[in-house]
Amino acid sequence: MAPSFVANENVDVFFAIALVFLVISLLLKPSYITTSLFFWLVFNLYIVYLPFVSGADYIFFMLALWCVPMVTRPMFKSETGSTIQKACYNSGVILCKLQIVFIYLVSGWDKLNSEVWRSGQAFDYITHLGNMFNPMFSGVFDNPLLQLILSWITILFELAFVVLIWFRKTKIPMLIMGVLFHLFIWIVLSLPDFAAVMIVSYIIFLTDTEITGLRNLLKRSLP
Repeated sequence: MAPSFVANENVDVFFAIALVFLVISLLLKPSYITTSLFFWLVFNLYIVYLPFVSGADYIFFMLALWCVPMVTRPMFKSETGSTIQKACYNSGVILCKLQIVFIYLVSGWDKLNSEVWRSGQAFDYITHLGNMFNPMFSGVFDNPLLQLILSWITILFELAFVVLIWFRKTKIPMLIMGVLFHLFIWIVLSLPDFAAVMIVSYIIFLTDTEITGLRNLLKRSLP
């Protein structure tokens, strides 16, 4: 926790130290040391921002923790060591997935049990959040029927994600819907940190083949 204590004396020095640790952890090849270093950095940032942490900060903190065992360096050569290493890796992957699914489960279930969300009034409240709602969309979501539709789309997506993300045929469509869902949140509610963390976290649901295909698609799409 040492870097976080530096913030009490000089916050600029703290951020300089945090930036150095971040660069080091990103430049070095993934290993138990680098992932632990990255989590330590995230933990210190979390401590410093504790009075002001958002949902995105908490999600990032937890995902950084589950990523610690998701490496294969150094490779254990003994059969027992290799088995334990694979078990730790798989546990990290499962915990990351469950963390994301749990977020949608809790959020969707709370909305389903909220009369404000079931009636569509929640979107009416959102449009009046002056510090968050993008003024470019002023008046766009004032229609009560549209608010009702958007509320139920949100509820159904979050609850459907919990189930359909585990099946091969429905996984990709759910991830695409999720990206669009969070881009909507990013643009309309001006919450880029939460949207970015959730979109990036979707990578954990992709297989190596799917990631390679996505990388090739991006290469062909970008100039």
